[in-house]
Amino acid sequence: MDLVENIDEKVIDLLLQEKELREKFFVKIKDVFVFKINDFRFFMEENKVDNSYTAYKNRIGLTDGKKFLKFQ
Repeated sequence: MDLVENIDEKVIDLLLQEKELREKFFVKIKDVFVFKINDFRFFMEENKVDNSYTAYKNRIGLTDGKKFLKFQ
C-alpha cells in the first residue's frame, strides 16, 4: 500500500497493463487514466488476510502420529 499511496510508477503501470484492473481502478478522462486510489485501498483492505498466508497456526515438529512429542 505504501507504493500505491506514493503513486509508484511501476505499480501503477502494472495495474494499467491488465484490462480488468484498469477498468476497475481507473477512470478515463479524455486520453488520461486517473487512478481511483480509494477504490483500490478499499479492495486491498477487504481482501487482506492479516498479513499472513493462513489464519491457522502451523506447527513443525516430530509426532507419534497423534501428538507432538514435546507434549508426551
